[in-house]
Amino acid sequence: MEKGRPWAPFFPGSAIATLRTATTAAGPPSARATGTRGAAGARAARAASRARCARPITVRVEASGIGVVGREAGRIARMAVRTRRTLSLSGTGAGWAPGRVGDAALTLDGTGQAATSAPLLNTTWTAGFTVAAWVRLAPDVTGGRTAVAQDGTTESMFRLGYRDDRDLTGDGVADPAWCFTVKAADSTAAAAAAACTSDYLIPGDWVNLVGVFDPAGGTPKLRLYVNGTPAIGGSSAETDATAAWSAIGPFAVGRAWSAGAPADGWIGDIDEVYGVQRVWSTADINRQAIK
Repeated sequence: MEKGRPWAPFFPGSAIATLRTATTAAGPPSARATGTRGAAGARAARAASRARCARPITVRVEASGIGVVGREAGRIARMAVRTRRTLSLSGTGAGWAPGRVGDAALTLDGTGQAATSAPLLNTTWTAGFTVAAWVRLAPDVTGGRTAVAQDGTTESMFRLGYRDDRDLTGDGVADPAWCFTVKAADSTAAAAAAACTSDYLIPGDWVNLVGVFDPAGGTPKLRLYVNGTPAIGGSSAETDATAAWSAIGPFAVGRAWSAGAPADGWIGDIDEVYGVQRVWSTADINRQAIK
């Protein structure tokens, strides 16, 4: 197996790893085999070697590192987390596309997903949590589409992604929007709070989404940031939420969980996913957006 990039800090207390699968049995071609020589030949060899590997996706988790193992068979790969949780890529509708930050992004058609077998975030932690991702929504998408979520038994506690059922302008017509949504309880019938904005909603463009659950100050707050804070030209939305509940199910990339089953599968690309057991500062949010 070809190794990913070495451990490296990004934010304090975080670590990085990438996913690659093994090269073919024949190994990477040489510069001579490509018909070129010297520096140009070396570049061609490196490019051909990369083409023989499955593309990497980057996932970062603060306070616990991520190590990586993988294999291509059945489009399944695993990202091993030091806490013994794993993020497994599955489904026929999962593949690789050019990345926004890393070498490549996870590309999904609404049926593929990547998920842990145990919770990644403590959703009732008194310091709150932050989730983030670079996303690119495919054109002509309808219905809700979730980039990042963590599940309870019946429902995802939170969803970060796209919705087309919110009336943001008060004209009685639903508006497509980026949203960070949190359920009040692990029940399909439970109410949900959502921080949403229609800014920067251009299918086919890369967008940076950050969702913050901040329990400080008595009434929990939901905050959504799109392409950074307003100070650098980004957009934000905030709303009140109810008290957090413990989501003891998987942390998922590319889908939500509703009525005890996968829902709102992402159609498009996802890169550079974060799960953070604290509220990100303005500097953290903007640093992510200007990559």
